[in-house]
Amino acid sequence: MAFSDFEEKLIEKTVGAFIERRRPPPDLRKDLDLGFRISGQSVVIFEVRPRWRHPEEKLERKIAKATLVRSISAWRVYWLRGDGTWQSFAP
Repeated sequence: MAFSDFEEKLIEKTVGAFIERRRPPPDLRKDLDLGFRISGQSVVIFEVRPRWRHPEEKLERKIAKATLVRSISAWRVYWLRGDGTWQSFAP
């Protein structure tokens, strides 16, 4: 089940503030930036860089994901391994 409109707005505000505090300085953002996307029950954080041979094209590389598990009312946090699989993060 996807987030309600209220939950989605709250997540956008909270995660948006989190990402904004961690973004590089404005003069570097054309070379490296951070962003996020809400997808289903997850929030995916990614970095944005220009493609090496075609710098006019932007690449998004996923970094982390937080997924809401409604049955236990908890968030699960994951990081993306080099082989493209999500690995659970245990603090």
